[in-house]
This record gives sequence, C-alpha cells and structure tokens, in this order.
Amino acid sequence: MALIICPECGKEISDAVDRCLHCGYPIKEKKRIDWKLSKKTIVIFGIFAAAATALIIVFNFLKLSPTEQIEVDATIKAISEIGDVDLNSGHEIEKAEILYDNMTSKSRLFVNNVDELKKDREIFNTLKAEQVSSLIGIIGEVTENSSKDIDVARKYYDELSEEQQKLVKNYGELVGAEESISELRVESVKRAIDELGTISLDSKDQLS
Repeated sequence: MALIICPECGKEISDAVDRCLHCGYPIKEKKRIDWKLSKKTIVIFGIFAAAATALIIVFNFLKLSPTEQIEVDATIKAISEIGDVDLNSGHEIEKAEILYDNMTSKSRLFVNNVDELKKDREIFNTLKAEQVSSLIGIIGEVTENSSKDIDVARKYYDELSEEQQKLVKNYGELVGAEESISELRVESVKRAIDELGTISLDSKDQLS
C-alpha cells in the first residue's frame, strides 16, 4: 500500500481506498475510467494500423512491374486494333485473346477494354455461324448435282470451333442433305448395274 495525492483536494491518501477520506473524490472509479479510455484508444489504434497495413498491401499488389506494364499496354493495343469485326477478323481476335490469356490475374485487372474483346469474339462467332448457315441454305432440294454444295457446307462447318458450331441453327438440314445424297448415290449405282443387264464377254464395251 502506498500514499497518493488526491487529484481533487491535494491531500495524501492511501491508494487502496475507493474515495478520498478528506473530500470524497472517487479514486478507483477514476482509475477504471482512465483504463477503459486507454483500452479503447489501443483498440482504435489497432484498427487504424490494420487498415494502413491493408492499404499498403493493396497498393503493392496493384503496382505493376515494368514487364507487366508492357504486357498490359500490348494487350490493350491489340484489342483496339481489331476495329470493326468481319469474317477476316479472326487472326486479330485470337492474337488479343492469347496476349490476355497469358497475363497474370493481377495484370488483367488493368486491361480496361477487355469487354470490347469479349464482344468482338461474340460478333465474330455469330458471323462465322451465319456464313455456314447460308451455305447450308444454298443446298436446297437435294439432287445428284448437290454434292459440291453439301461438301462445301460440311467443310466450313467442320472448321468452326465448338462454340461457333452451336450457333448454326440449321445444322440438321446439312445432316439430312448428306443422308439424301448418299441414298441418291446408292440409287445411281443400282441403276447403273441394272442397265448392264447380264454380264458376259460381250459386256466389255458397257463396262468401259
């Protein structure tokens, strides 16, 4: 136990008493209030310190290295150079997509025109699908002379990506046309065989 000075009357009192014996000033209550205030101050300081640390971490994360900045600039430029999308834009779109895909997730945050790239890809896929749809539509009623049109439509369809193929709404017509031309070819062979009749040594000229 020690003697302390009462902050109210200035007289010496024991540090074990709750109130000053001379003036009744609350000693221990004052100490508890001071301690609570001190604890609150510490908590507030801790919150500010944590926030400052978080800001530093975010700042360092969002800060690009020279190499990353070059990648970002190159990707933004590649996307902007695509321009108006047509059937010849595939190479430019793929170039920009490769640059973007090879970037880190951090660098991608700085590509401010990536939405344009996604939109350009959607437009290009639609154009490619529409091109094939038109080629399928050209086939029309299948005859023995439809082979070329069917083969061209099949070739262009097979060159599409899976995503583009899903956009071809009349693909079933192409499949049907292929089945029809196959049946016509079979019928043509049967007719040719029937026209030969009975095969003998005298059929040489017909076979040739």
